[in-house]
Amino acid sequence: VLTALLGTIFLIGQGGEYFSLFRQHITISQSLFGTTFFTLTGFHGLHVAVGIAALAIAMWFPIAIETVALYWQFVDLVWIVIFAVVYLGAFR
Repeated sequence: VLTALLGTIFLIGQGGEYFSLFRQHITISQSLFGTTFFTLTGFHGLHVAVGIAALAIAMWFPIAIETVALYWQFVDLVWIVIFAVVYLGAFR
């Protein structure tokens, strides 16, 4: 339940970040940064949404919980890489 809640909070935060960038006229087609940022974070957000759905399904099929846990570990690992490249890499 906590993972689903944190995933939902992440998606809400990502939506807020997208809205802020759109207000600054930064879009997916405006620049290489926009294309890279929205593609990477958008696909990651999609995987988070799939993970939330998988958690809901695993509530009815507990045998799948190990697979869902492995999936979330992968999604977390990918987020660490994306965060390092997109957010921390911008400060170099």
